[in-house]
Amino acid sequence: MGTTAIGRIGPGAIPSSPPAEVLAAVAAAAKVADQLAARGQHVSFGLRRVTGRIAIEVEDASGRLISRLSPSDVLSLAKGSRLL
Repeated sequence: MGTTAIGRIGPGAIPSSPPAEVLAAVAAAAKVADQLAARGQHVSFGLRRVTGRIAIEVEDASGRLISRLSPSDVLSLAKGSRLL
């Protein structure tokens, strides 16, 4: 049976801080979360049991469903090209 060598991670392979684009995406997500919180809303992520697909829902503070989002909607929000 053949095997494949897996490279080892050495010192310096992991950056000391996340890349700028990761920091920008985190900041954009935090901004959306803050906007939702100011309206008493939050985003809930889960998996649909029947389909196994990702379920993304905006809920109010009591858990009442306000809207469903597709993964592409969430990516648009993260980029700042779509508002809730």
